[in-house]
Amino acid sequence: MFSLADLLKNHPVPGFKEAAVRADCAEVLTTVLGVSVPVQKLKYDGGVLTLSVAPVIKSAALLKQKEIESAFSERGLDLKEIR
Repeated sequence: MFSLADLLKNHPVPGFKEAAVRADCAEVLTTVLGVSVPVQKLKYDGGVLTLSVAPVIKSAALLKQKEIESAFSERGLDLKEIR
């Protein structure tokens, strides 16, 4: 009998990488904006960051887009657009 760890040893866990990227994005936004941004309120796909937060936070993110882009590039992430 095989354990679950043995079966998944050679197969990546689906969603694990995406969750790590979203956690990095939330950490960057929290650091740059000074406001806690929950991981559940954002989506990162192909360089496009979609925020489902209050309009005030979204406006602040758009105003500090250059700072956010530089913080993303330090972590190896590409940021093309904030929605």
